[in-house]
Amino acid sequence: MASIRSIFVGIIVLVVILIGTASAFLLFPGHFTIHLPSSSTNSNGSNFTSAASSSSSSSLQSTSSSKSSTSTTTSLSSSSTTTSISSTGYSLRVLQSGSGPILFSALTTPLAKTYYRGDGACCGGTGANDINYSDDSASSWITYGDFEPGRAWAVANSSGLTIADQTCSSTGNPLRVCGPYWEWYGDGNEETVSSMYAQSNMNIPSNAIVYSITATIPYWSYYKGCQFNVSSTGCSYVYAYGTNEFGTSSPTPYDSAFWSLSNASGYSVDVGFAEICNGPAPPCTSNALELVAFTSGGGTYYTQLLKNESVPSYTPTHKLTIATDRKSFIDLFVDNNLVYSSSNIPVNFASCCSLSFFQFTNVDNETDYTTWSNFTIYSSSTVTVQGLSSGMFVIASGANGFSANVSASAGVAVVDVAPDPVNLSISIELNGQIIATASKIDAGAVLELTS
Repeated sequence: MASIRSIFVGIIVLVVILIGTASAFLLFPGHFTIHLPSSSTNSNGSNFTSAASSSSSSSLQSTSSSKSSTSTTTSLSSSSTTTSISSTGYSLRVLQSGSGPILFSALTTPLAKTYYRGDGACCGGTGANDINYSDDSASSWITYGDFEPGRAWAVANSSGLTIADQTCSSTGNPLRVCGPYWEWYGDGNEETVSSMYAQSNMNIPSNAIVYSITATIPYWSYYKGCQFNVSSTGCSYVYAYGTNEFGTSSPTPYDSAFWSLSNASGYSVDVGFAEICNGPAPPCTSNALELVAFTSGGGTYYTQLLKNESVPSYTPTHKLTIATDRKSFIDLFVDNNLVYSSSNIPVNFASCCSLSFFQFTNVDNETDYTTWSNFTIYSSSTVTVQGLSSGMFVIASGANGFSANVSASAGVAVVDVAPDPVNLSISIELNGQIIATASKIDAGAVLELTS
């Protein structure tokens, strides 16, 4: 009888232990981590594009629906960085924090509408005709032009610094008063454009790697009425030698904006965009966007066309980015589009550097204007992730649709984030699933995947 009672008590104790254990799982699930086995192969690897890709792979698009496990968020030592630690047991740890801009200038310090008194010293005039612009002492620029016999002015407000070029006055003989037509046929110069420039009047930080600025050229609906090589009143445009200043081969009216990094001798690498006609022109049924990269010996003369690419639909606002260590690589972007990339620098930057932005127009009888804003310099263009296994991919995502991805090589992946260097999300993908994510990451950061 005593032995039966002992067995009964033992059963009751066992039941209590089992109930207690189950309750612990329900009440404290975070204390019980399940480590899933990792795999070194990735059947979806062929879906990924290069680091400059502006879109993610199809496998990334499906992960949100196929991944059902939960994750917790843990703050790291950096208050601006968070890391997602998933139930896969992987996490991303920040070994080296990135950094934000080392120089930023919105170019919004007010400047009342100020007219240029004539061409600059570059172009037959004097430096007394320049307009100096400073933005809260963060950046300063000398602005000038080659616009006579037209008119030009500068104005700055909350939108940025706008430089306008009126290529014809309201009255007079167009041969005399239209800038582009006069440059070629009247003045006998070898350019067919009226041009405006702004050159940096500041010391470029020695650790600068990424240089960016935003430019806006409105959509000009009057292009459809432009006539080729005429001096009569009304919209017209000029063209010589079968090519324009940046190497396109079919005649078209165009207005353009460029961002430039120059050496001490004035030779530069330039990237920008132009508003042109969807050809053939005339007539122009709609306007197109042209992405352009070239080298220059100064002014309107390009020395080498690096890339020219047309986009059928014109959009007015674009971010222009030059990323280079001036020794081993150079990348030129328009928005998230990698227009040109090389490990061979096309200009010798042993003596360095100055920055400038400039605008061209070959259209007579127009008021062309470009608004410049958000001049920014960063000290790094990459994010590095260590501790990776074969088959893993690193995906960097940012604002305005930026996305870049790189596969692991010898345990490391370096992602080019020059178009969007701050406030990034960095994710690791393995076998089509995101296994770890870190947010609020800036260029220059070094992360490590741990398990």
